[in-house]
Amino acid sequence: MHDGQASKRVLPVTNLREFFKDELHGALEKRQLAVEDQTEHYVVNLLTLFSRSEELYDATPEGTRLKPLVVMLSEALEARSADDRNRSLQRLGDVSLFIAGFFAPFSLVDPNLSLFLWQLMSVVALALSVTILSRVSRIKISELFFLSFLYGPVFLTLWAGQLGLGFGLLPLCIGYFLLLRQMPFAAGIVWSFLLLKPQYFFAPAFVALVNALTGRYRTLTGMSVGVVCLIVLTTAAFSTPLTVQWLLSHRVSDAYFFSGLQGIPSHLLTGLPANLLILFSVNERELVKLPLYAGAAAMWLFGFWFCSRFKKLQMAESAQISVTFVVGLVLSSLTLPHLLYYDLCILLPAGVLLLARDGPLPKQIGLQAIGVSGWIAVSGFLPLLLLFANQKLAPLLLELILLILFVWLLKQLNQFCKLTARA
Repeated sequence: MHDGQASKRVLPVTNLREFFKDELHGALEKRQLAVEDQTEHYVVNLLTLFSRSEELYDATPEGTRLKPLVVMLSEALEARSADDRNRSLQRLGDVSLFIAGFFAPFSLVDPNLSLFLWQLMSVVALALSVTILSRVSRIKISELFFLSFLYGPVFLTLWAGQLGLGFGLLPLCIGYFLLLRQMPFAAGIVWSFLLLKPQYFFAPAFVALVNALTGRYRTLTGMSVGVVCLIVLTTAAFSTPLTVQWLLSHRVSDAYFFSGLQGIPSHLLTGLPANLLILFSVNERELVKLPLYAGAAAMWLFGFWFCSRFKKLQMAESAQISVTFVVGLVLSSLTLPHLLYYDLCILLPAGVLLLARDGPLPKQIGLQAIGVSGWIAVSGFLPLLLLFANQKLAPLLLELILLILFVWLLKQLNQFCKLTARA
């Protein structure tokens, strides 16, 4: 409303449609914007329609409520016909446009300034992560900070303003550091917050489960307590149905990636399941998805078996934790189905630990070559992925290189196991 006093009370109007039309004209003139007549009519009609609660809210088993946008997207993706899908997508767009109006004050902030501030926060998160890794690996902070900017996924994350550094890499490194400092419960609590960035959650969960298999339960206990508290707080703040939809949103992500209805950047897909799945037609993907996911699960089970063997060796606990951590990170990059290239920031701690000559990993087996090779392969593929954006085999080639490096890593670790067992 234009009048400050009028905005504090309800205004009676004779024609709601004309009221919204006048308000829209005033807003456009204030911002010196011009729109097509069709756009103006659409927005005015939408505001008039949603002034009636029964048009905006949906009847659900839990009562009348606004259905989460992610649920609307899921219904559109799973629609049985093109007409149903189009109606669901229009509903999603209309509600999104209406809700966006309540965030209009944010338009007063320059989006370039907002992006710059977020990028600055991400650089701070990267600097803190590098500081932690420097203390563990005994590599100079300045060298790690410089190398991290040469790592392709970090560069792309900063440039695009993604969440991976602040919500993924930093808590990942903090939890690892706490675990090495004999604070497993605190490490689990910190790692539980990675549920907000689930691409980073699986590697710490892998470490916690391997520790539990070898009789050390406090990390898993901490993660479990943290996850339960996070779910309880979310339920209290946003209701049980919305929390359930949040927890089940994986199926929406799965449909988004593989339904063929969206133009996802397939040249930036990483993870063997995704890169193999997109080689098939949309109709064939449902048939091959389960076997591919089962193969990914089998790789994790093999990882559990492989890492649990280190308890029998005369090996420092920090080395056991670090080996398990590195294996979990590499498995995440290979097996998780919804990763994009910038999510390979998850490999940064693994690369640092492999490169370190005085770090916690076993020094007798020379893992530096694996770290250097992986660092060069991942970073070197960024220009290739962008240059050959229409080639689906390019990201698959990167994953095959990572798989070869993973097998090389397991071979070196297995050789170390045999030498230690003989000794």
